[in-house]
Amino acid sequence: SIKIDNQEIKLYNMEKTICDFVRLKFDIHVLKEALSDYLIHPKMDLDKLTRYAKILRVDKTIQKYLEVLI
Repeated sequence: SIKIDNQEIKLYNMEKTICDFVRLKFDIHVLKEALSDYLIHPKMDLDKLTRYAKILRVDKTIQKYLEVLI
């Protein structure tokens, strides 16, 4: 786990961590940096990110950010 903005986050994988950033309402700059880094990561899996986003009910928010960054 890591601590960001005085909140402790358990790390499972990149996709769930990004969804947790949205779900826990982290600072927009933290989310933007995480998504930007994710989009250039060699193991990026947008299908997996989309599945986690739907499960955690942040799919609409994630989609908005992806549309801006892609």
